[in-house]
Amino acid sequence: MPRTKDDPRNHKYRELEELFCGAKTAERKTLGDICAILGVSLCTGRKYLRNPEKMTLEDAAKLGRNLHIPIEKLRSYGIQY
Repeated sequence: MPRTKDDPRNHKYRELEELFCGAKTAERKTLGDICAILGVSLCTGRKYLRNPEKMTLEDAAKLGRNLHIPIEKLRSYGIQY
């Protein structure tokens, strides 16, 4: 039987989540490194990466700067430095 319920992973910030996780992998950063950048615990950092909607714009911009994500990509999601 086909699924009738929406997949919770298909939220409106899915592309931003993939952008952050892809940059994290490309820069060879660990979850601990990301949490140190944001100044949060491992549990909170994991929640932020799974759903960037919970992250403040300041934290998202800080993460983008440290992961060397081009500003044009971040601005397309409404995040400004």
